[in-house]
Amino acid sequence: MADESENGRKHNRPRLFRDIMASRPRNNDELSENSKSVLQDTILQLITHHQNFDALVNESIITDVDQNSLPSKSAVYHDLGYETTSHRSSTTEVSHSVAGCISVLRHEALTAGVPLQIFAANICSGKILDMIGEEKGDGLLLNNKHRAYLKILMRTIIKLLSEQTFSRNTFIKSLNRELELPIELVWMLHTAGIMSLEAYITCNLNRPSVIGNLAQSMTDLTNGECENTQLRKRILKDILGYFVFHGYQEKRDSSDMAAKGMRKIAIAITDNVTKKLITMDPPSVDSLNLFELVRECENVNLSILQRYCTHQLAVILSYNPVLKVSQALISQDQWSYAKTPQHVTAMYKQLLLAFNAEEAVGILQRVLERQEVNWQAVMTFVATFLVCFPQAPKHIKDLVDDLIKQAFAASELDCIITAFLLARQACLEGPHVFPTYQDWFLGCFGDSSISPANNKKTFAFLIKFLTDIVPFEAAHHLKAHILKPPHVPAKCRPVLCDYITLAKTRLADLKEPVELLGIYEEGAGTSACKPQLQNLHQTEKDVEMALAAFEKTGKVPASIMEASIFRKPYYVGRFLPSLLAPRPLPEVSDVRMLLIDSLNRSDKIPVVLYSKYEKGCQREAAQLLEGVFSDEGSMDDMLLDPTEQLQNSLNRFTEVVLEARGEIVPGITSQLSVVSEKLANLLEVDVPQHTENEQPVVVDLYGPDIPSKHIKIVDQILNTFCQTTAAATTFETLCTDWATQYLSMLSRHKTLLPALVVRVWNLICKEAPALDQPHTESLAAFVVHLRGVQALFGDIRVRPEDPTLVGQPFVDVLCGSIPIHTGQWMEFTLRFCTSYLQYAVTSLGCFQMYYMERNQNIVPAAVIKRFSFLVPRMCPVVRYYGTPECPGMDVLNKQKWPLSIKLFTSDQFRCLVDPLTLRLKNWIDLELKVISHCDHLSCIERHDYYRWIIYHHFLPTSTDKGGCGGSCTHASSVIFSSLMDHDMRHETKVYQVHVDCTASRYITTDGPGCRAELIALLQELCLQAAPHMTSPSEGPWIINVIEEKLSVGGMSPLGMYCTLSAWFRLASSLVPHLFYVNNPLDVDSAQRLSASLDFINTFMRHHLYEGCVLPYRVTLYLMQGLIVLEQHTHVKQVDSVISISLARCPLLAASLLYHYSTLKPVLHHLIQEDGDKKSHGIFTSLNSLYTWAESIICMAEWSEPPPAESWLSGVAIFTLAKQSALHSGTCPNLQVLKNCESKVLQSYMECVVADASSRYINGEELCNSLARHVIDLLVTTPQCMVAFNTDNGSILTTRVFSQSIIKVMPVICFRILIQASENDILKIISIDNSLKTILQMHVCCTELYRKAAVSDQEAGVYQKLNQPLDLHFMIEISQVVKKFITHSSLEHLCQLQKELMDNCDPDVQCMLRVRLGQT
Repeated sequence: MADESENGRKHNRPRLFRDIMASRPRNNDELSENSKSVLQDTILQLITHHQNFDALVNESIITDVDQNSLPSKSAVYHDLGYETTSHRSSTTEVSHSVAGCISVLRHEALTAGVPLQIFAANICSGKILDMIGEEKGDGLLLNNKHRAYLKILMRTIIKLLSEQTFSRNTFIKSLNRELELPIELVWMLHTAGIMSLEAYITCNLNRPSVIGNLAQSMTDLTNGECENTQLRKRILKDILGYFVFHGYQEKRDSSDMAAKGMRKIAIAITDNVTKKLITMDPPSVDSLNLFELVRECENVNLSILQRYCTHQLAVILSYNPVLKVSQALISQDQWSYAKTPQHVTAMYKQLLLAFNAEEAVGILQRVLERQEVNWQAVMTFVATFLVCFPQAPKHIKDLVDDLIKQAFAASELDCIITAFLLARQACLEGPHVFPTYQDWFLGCFGDSSISPANNKKTFAFLIKFLTDIVPFEAAHHLKAHILKPPHVPAKCRPVLCDYITLAKTRLADLKEPVELLGIYEEGAGTSACKPQLQNLHQTEKDVEMALAAFEKTGKVPASIMEASIFRKPYYVGRFLPSLLAPRPLPEVSDVRMLLIDSLNRSDKIPVVLYSKYEKGCQREAAQLLEGVFSDEGSMDDMLLDPTEQLQNSLNRFTEVVLEARGEIVPGITSQLSVVSEKLANLLEVDVPQHTENEQPVVVDLYGPDIPSKHIKIVDQILNTFCQTTAAATTFETLCTDWATQYLSMLSRHKTLLPALVVRVWNLICKEAPALDQPHTESLAAFVVHLRGVQALFGDIRVRPEDPTLVGQPFVDVLCGSIPIHTGQWMEFTLRFCTSYLQYAVTSLGCFQMYYMERNQNIVPAAVIKRFSFLVPRMCPVVRYYGTPECPGMDVLNKQKWPLSIKLFTSDQFRCLVDPLTLRLKNWIDLELKVISHCDHLSCIERHDYYRWIIYHHFLPTSTDKGGCGGSCTHASSVIFSSLMDHDMRHETKVYQVHVDCTASRYITTDGPGCRAELIALLQELCLQAAPHMTSPSEGPWIINVIEEKLSVGGMSPLGMYCTLSAWFRLASSLVPHLFYVNNPLDVDSAQRLSASLDFINTFMRHHLYEGCVLPYRVTLYLMQGLIVLEQHTHVKQVDSVISISLARCPLLAASLLYHYSTLKPVLHHLIQEDGDKKSHGIFTSLNSLYTWAESIICMAEWSEPPPAESWLSGVAIFTLAKQSALHSGTCPNLQVLKNCESKVLQSYMECVVADASSRYINGEELCNSLARHVIDLLVTTPQCMVAFNTDNGSILTTRVFSQSIIKVMPVICFRILIQASENDILKIISIDNSLKTILQMHVCCTELYRKAAVSDQEAGVYQKLNQPLDLHFMIEISQVVKKFITHSSLEHLCQLQKELMDNCDPDVQCMLRVRLGQT
């Protein structure tokens, strides 16, 4: 089939002359020589007469195609010196064709009588013009047939030129007489040396359209719509390189007018091409970058290239300067790098490649100084410059500073306008490039020492400028000026106030609300859990909830309608712009479109906003159809949703970082700008400008209300960072500047901040053990950079479980909250801390942006302390590092954690540890977090570890380095204090109202082992420290510890109780005598016990009581200590330590008597060991008193009381009465009690009411039988009423009962007296001072009621009582008081003091006046 096809092709084309001759049979007849000569002459004449120039050329084309068998378009290169080997094989055949063409031309010229030079030039130009006339197309490139025709023709011309038989000038003039030549023809003639570009330009000087069309053709060749990309590229390189070389080479001979003219024309043509490129439509994907081609030209060296790029930049930046400054201020937000068309940024990038950053900013400065500029071009150029050069932001900042200095020095308005536009453009690119506008403005004008507006004249100039641009300012710029105003010189405050008033008026015109409360937010501004979170994405949440409600009901939600009326600033300024975000609208109306349509029909959308929304949607749709994208302009991007577009841009970012191989390249910054724009589009909000009030962002970690879309976006961001970090570890140089820029870019999108915080927290503090090593290392790197740029994210606050972390930066809280309670979590924490430290120590990049302070510590104290805690714990071999017992490095490297060990023993880590040493208290706090049965250490291993770290590490270490300085006392104090703090934290969570310290209320905060083993360690240290304790004059060691805790001040009653409970729980685990003295041998008199007894009479009395006395185990502990001291007291001492202590501390005596029945068997053994029997008499007296009270209460038999104080006898009766009531539920026999002395009964009454008050504080109701018992006792013995007189000053109220109980006792008395009858009141009021006592208690209740309404601190616990001191009860009290006044005699009334009556409430005062006859 192939042979048949070939034969058919040969029969279809014309037969050549040589083929015809070869096919004819030879005639063997011999001719004479003369005949042969005649025959040859005749044949030549015949052939010459019938020759045709076109036929010969066409025959040459066929021959060339047949012999070369190449595509016809490739044949062009053969003629211009770009032939291949196959082309060279046909040289001989083609040369015969050229010779034939020349022979024809000679014959025709001879026949016509015209010189061959002129005739050949006219014929060749005519043939070319005929060919152009036949050309159909865009007028740029030739078709294949004409290229082949022109190839033979050019070979003929070149041959004639070599023989000097061709007139070049005639050819050029004839060729350029009428028609405009295609640019490919011009290029072919130029490269062949037939008609140079200079000759072509010179010949057409009087035809400006030809020059303009040449520039237009060059511009059109860059467009990808033309075919033959390589041919277009070659044409452009040759022609553009020629013009650039002649237009921008260094000036040499100023007298060469032709060179000058050509220079001007070349510059004009290149300028024209550049201007056309600026104004042309966005090119297609296959388009050529003209400026990239210039850089590839061989004849364009660096100096020529720089002059060309400098000039073209000036042309671009100054072309069509129609935008006013006001328009630039308004539109500047749309001129960021990511929003600039890709072909424009590509053009800037190619021009910038010829310069370094300093040279580029110099060009920009010269353009700004010397000519009027196109502000859009300048701003887009600056945006590209900022992302292309890592040093560009610094140079722009320096330029802005110079312009500002120049502006204020000479009051030049143009300079300050330019400076502000440049600064705002740089801020627009985001914090990964430049500081926020608010920070820049504050840094430039906020400090008097650096502000150029530091006097009245310059300040007035600044405010006048800001005032003039207010009508054109964006809202975030106005807010920045208001929130961070410039420094105000003396006497200039009114000027600033006027500006702020104007700015606020402008904000009101822009519908920017002052309050940011959302429509659907609860609490109307009273929410305390997330005040800043509502500012970040409350508007978006409102839109989502409104759409959900509308989709469900089909009606506009009532809350939206109400907001449009009553909350119009928020509705118009926030809600509608978020709802009306431009987007390509779907063909079928979705929920958002329907809601917008409903609101518009209801006239709830301003016409201007709705018109802007429609135009924005049309623009978005047009961009979608045209394929105009802000990143790479890929048509594939058009088919992706925003999430996929973001992922593509993130993937591209990873590729750019990996291609950089650790170097700083412009592509990283530019791609981050694209990622930032994609994030803004995906979040459907404009990129924030950081102008909101800098309030803390409070994130709820345990119940976050975060959109799922934000979580997905954060996952994409974190995955990209982790993948990039993992891949970047393969680089020879670990440069991390890209990561710093990445985190800085994220700080711009504050809406994602809550989701980012929660996701990072969950990954590290909840899901961490499941992470592999690369993931852990990448997350550690992320946290390192987050710590480095945390100032850009603002104040992030979370609520950690550990109160010691409250108020610290987020990264510190995060690292300090990683669990270490189990062996599994310890392993992760060690891996994380090792990765964190390794990354922070070995990375060569900077962790802050260039405009941030460098004095920030990248490594939080929590990381160092946990690393220092875990390495010796999990790697026993390092415990002896630096000692003779330490093994060699080869052994260390073979351990389970080689990298951790290497880092722990490195000099870099030692430099970090010095200021942040792991102190003994830190070690105990961390150790208390460990659950013993989940620990990676066994009980024996933990025991050995504890002894090593205490005796070998902390004890020998000096106190300034976190150790104990060799003091066991110091070690004991630190351990005791740390354990106490730990118990207090956990106890506060459980106790809400504390009234006792019974064992049932205690909680176990840790798993078995850790706390108990630390207490055992404390006991061991106390025994070793006893001989070396401080001198007795300094007080007991345990008392000093608790007094130091209590000296903080501002502690609530609940906090005081928890502190004392935790302290006593630990103290009771030690030997009892430590409460009184450090060493029992030092006690030579009871005076040594003053500090301890005073402590009982103050703190323990008021905050560590149970009922009206001390708890049982507290009393037991105190008595055990006294008995031990009694045994060690000097034999010559006359007074007993116990007797003196009980006399100086009535509370201890009352508590001992109250718990006597239980304490007696416990203390009996200790009493028997007292060799001097000094305590026998004391306990004999107590036993006699207890037996007497038992006979009265239990047996109802009267007997004479033993010698004892009346208040102690009353306590004994109360003790037995309460025990009897608990067992039998009956009250004591009044007939027996009335035989007691009145003072004994008064003390008994005080104990009864105090005990009832204690139970009332705990929320127990007053027992009716108890109330009846008290009333009967008062009726029987009215003198008992005097016990409640505030002037009484009894031992019980002044030295036994707590202040809280004393405050409640009047309340209990009135609750009892409310149940008294008229007859009861008559009997009670019969004695003197009864009415005075009633009025005193009434005043106390009134004062207590007033304080309870104002301050919980003053009211004590009464706001949490089951029966609060409410108004109804106060009315009942007044009624009781009035009854007593009514039944009181005039004599008793006259005995009342005026001051007492004035303190009563008005109703009581009025009744007293009536009874006394006063008006």
